[in-house]
Amino acid sequence: MKSKTVVFMSLCLLLMNIICIDMSLACVGKTIYIGQEKNSESMILAEILAILIRERTGTTAVVKVLEQNEKGHDLLEKGDLDIFVEYTGAALIEVLKKKDFTEKDKIFEVVRQEYQEKLNLVWLKPFGFNSKLVKNEEVKKMGLSCLAAPVIRKDTLKKFPALPRLLDKLGGIIDEKVYEELLKKVDNGSESASDAARGFLKEKKLI
Repeated sequence: MKSKTVVFMSLCLLLMNIICIDMSLACVGKTIYIGQEKNSESMILAEILAILIRERTGTTAVVKVLEQNEKGHDLLEKGDLDIFVEYTGAALIEVLKKKDFTEKDKIFEVVRQEYQEKLNLVWLKPFGFNSKLVKNEEVKKMGLSCLAAPVIRKDTLKKFPALPRLLDKLGGIIDEKVYEELLKKVDNGSESASDAARGFLKEKKLI
């Protein structure tokens, strides 16, 4: 009986490895574009996404820095970007125009659902911290949370079906303390955004 169990477990592990290899090979040779604004937070998050995708799928992940007059959301909708980090409160007010919204505990669910139904954009799990980057006065006045999360085009998901499961591993793993530590490393020049992102992913055993 014991030997049969060992054989069964071995076959399960072999099957899992084959599935993982197939998922990785399905992305090899393809390119995905990730938007980045010109600030430390955006630089770090874009690098975390890019490095994780490159290391785990073999995909060429290109970080595109937005010009001063460019908006990441607009480029995402047009298809010039595949992934962009958006913020729950800002998305609710600036994109969905819900300025009379009162159910603060349901912001993420409302934004996630309406983006998917109306804009063909999919919100993945938030990183975990409440961003201080958003400057919108209405968002501040209403006291809305601005959780940062990767938003990905539905068309991109068709080409990279393994991405949501991979990127959702980042859900909730950057709390306020980790967020501040990463920002400090980049802002004081002790590490580049790429090095800080890679170190973080290694620490979390994601690469």
